Amino acid sequence: MLKKIILGIIYYCLMLTPPLMAFDCSLCPQILKKEGVPVKEGRCTSYPPKVSTSVLVCCSNNCQKVLSKQSVKTGRVTMSDGAKIDYEVAGKGTPLLLIHGGDTIVRRTPYSTSDFKASASWESQFQEFAKEFKVIRFDIRGFGKSTLVGQHPIDSWAWKRREDRTVTDVVELLKFLNIPTTHVVGLSIGSGIAAQLAAYHPKRVNKLIIASPWLGHSLSFSSAHLRNLNPLKKRTLLIVGAKDASAIREANAAKRRGYNPKREVIPSASHFSNREQPTKFNHLVLTFLRTKPTINKLYKQEHSTTYGWGKRPEQFGLQEGEEIETFGPHTFSLDSRGNLYVVDTINAKIKVLNDKGRYQRNIDFTGWASDIITGRNNELFILDNDSLAIQPVRGNLIRSQLSPKIPQVEGYGQGMRFDNAGNLYLCQFQQCYQVGVAQKRNVTKILPPDKQMENIKPGYPIKGNNWIRTVWKNNHEAVIEIMDEDWALVQTIPMKTKDVFGMVGFLREDDKGFLYFEVERITRNNYVHLEIWQYDKTGRHISITELPNDYYSTVYKKVFIDSKGKMSQVVTTPNGVKSVTWKAAYIQIKGKVKNNRNNSLAGIKIKVPLVTGAKEVFSGLNGDYDLRIYENKLPSSFAMIASGKDFLPVSKNITKSNKQNDYVINFTMRNIPSNMVLLEIEPTIHHLGDGHFSGAANSQFQQRTEGSTYTKAFKINNAHLKFPKAEIAFFVKGAQNYHNIVNINGTQIGYLDSSPSNGSFGNITFNFDAHLLKKGQNTLEVKSAHEGSDYDDFEFTNIFIRFKE
Repeated sequence: MLKKIILGIIYYCLMLTPPLMAFDCSLCPQILKKEGVPVKEGRCTSYPPKVSTSVLVCCSNNCQKVLSKQSVKTGRVTMSDGAKIDYEVAGKGTPLLLIHGGDTIVRRTPYSTSDFKASASWESQFQEFAKEFKVIRFDIRGFGKSTLVGQHPIDSWAWKRREDRTVTDVVELLKFLNIPTTHVVGLSIGSGIAAQLAAYHPKRVNKLIIASPWLGHSLSFSSAHLRNLNPLKKRTLLIVGAKDASAIREANAAKRRGYNPKREVIPSASHFSNREQPTKFNHLVLTFLRTKPTINKLYKQEHSTTYGWGKRPEQFGLQEGEEIETFGPHTFSLDSRGNLYVVDTINAKIKVLNDKGRYQRNIDFTGWASDIITGRNNELFILDNDSLAIQPVRGNLIRSQLSPKIPQVEGYGQGMRFDNAGNLYLCQFQQCYQVGVAQKRNVTKILPPDKQMENIKPGYPIKGNNWIRTVWKNNHEAVIEIMDEDWALVQTIPMKTKDVFGMVGFLREDDKGFLYFEVERITRNNYVHLEIWQYDKTGRHISITELPNDYYSTVYKKVFIDSKGKMSQVVTTPNGVKSVTWKAAYIQIKGKVKNNRNNSLAGIKIKVPLVTGAKEVFSGLNGDYDLRIYENKLPSSFAMIASGKDFLPVSKNITKSNKQNDYVINFTMRNIPSNMVLLEIEPTIHHLGDGHFSGAANSQFQQRTEGSTYTKAFKINNAHLKFPKAEIAFFVKGAQNYHNIVNINGTQIGYLDSSPSNGSFGNITFNFDAHLLKKGQNTLEVKSAHEGSDYDDFEFTNIFIRFKE
């Protein structure tokens, strides 16, 4: 007891006294490891029976900073042109790349590589960020310890038709470190490198932080580069110091050209804000990186059918008792027509239900059947203990022996898959063994048992000859790993929950490339939530759908995803077996954006204005876009708008169909002609009226009313006034019969009263004398017709004036 008191007094005194001048805290990690003293979050958590003075000093507050530091891996990699790049890596988790600026140790001309702080300028961020992320910092060529080949980046860096050599260095470094995607923070010249990396290699950038942009460089990109950057705008943060006039000028210039990501200003900071205000800088970066995208629940129940327990043809068998496990149908599959095949082990049948869940027939089958899948010709492949049974559409059951060396464990994690070529694999513990060979995507041969161990893959097959698996990290984290055919890591996607992961398993990749995972999430009340997590090709988390998880009996396969992304369940209940199908609760609008020369356009905004807020996306590098909107938020007919800098906006009408959830809408963009004036560069939808309306034609609108009158000022120049005639065009819905007046500079030129009678949007144009217009400011006025106590309700968008000879 006395010994503990004395040690406590010594420890307390050491905590209160200044650091011992002769003691080097950097030795503490080795000392504590040798003495067997565990450390957590910079604190010693327990002590050995005999405690040395050095241990007590290391465990005091004096050395806590050293103990809190993450271990650092250093290295040097040679670039393809011979330059050598020095780097450091610390921490674990999602990768975070830091690209430094031109902060200097000394200022002199001419400068040398050693004059710059280089990656050391991140000292206030490196260890702090490494507590949550796998942080990579490096010396740009010609800075710090990295060598220089060619011109120094300070003298040569710019936006050009091809990426700068410094960006190529980043890509080669990430490949060397086997990092497919990463968050990127760039400052000063580093912000330009970061932005260029995002423009030329968008799949490598998760979130982008541009700090203290370099005037005339970082954001001085062309319209083509802008179109590449805009799709990442929602994942981009711009940080400037309040006293950094040059960075503010650069950011404002980019805003005028159409690039305006979220911006944060650090008070009392100038150019090197990470050094001047590290606490504020770190807070902004970490808050932005921690923020998760909004996850939508995008599915609703399509139909549900229940069949009771019993021996009748449509009923299912059930085994239950006080001392035995309750057991009924435990696996199922769907064919290409949507027919459902449910293994009814107790009744020795496979039940066939149609795509509406209605009973069709029984197929005789005696066996256990831990999994069942359907082939391209709708034949059944049934995994039955040590054999594989094949039931053709016509003919008798065929059985083949499976290798006893393939590990099989009853229950979850076991099943069969087809690869791109149609070859059949038996998968267990995320390892797949080829058991069937295909020709023209049809399985024509089952391999003999001694050949089934020759082709083993490290995950489940997906498109592009790639393989996918989930790696468990801890109760709250898992990682999706995508590998190529040589098992090299292509992409990683983090999965996180504040609760506890009970199970994470890959289900399917659908025809559109979306990935689906079955997740069991355990909350504090020990309830196991069954969820389907959906990701897109880039690793973006698209949706979470929670499904019923109150199963009455043991079930191995709970969810099936078909090639279109539709979900099916077979749920056992005390009253019987329920077949449930879940369909998308949204409509998907996708397509391509091109110019009139048929070239793909990136960075074009595709927008559907709605009362709840506009739903919008930007076209990607190849011109593709993909927009998903809840069905119940959309009118039966609605307008969508494509717009971009220097392009004439395009409006299109979509009329929903009960039989359709997917729409392909392509846009062709044309440059704004010199004889045309746009009243809105980026059009929105305007709703006039009093908000009281009825009738099929105008009973649903996209926006709330903004009153009975719309007024818009626009400018005309001398070149326009040379034309004698002009026409004005509107895209209109719900304007019929009533005389909704259109005035230009106080003169009536027509009525908006002839939009399509089916309630869709249509074009209405009016010709008028161009002499009604004047140089400088002019005014358009649209008035809702007033009859009795009622104002006519209608909507319009995309107004422009064209001058004609």
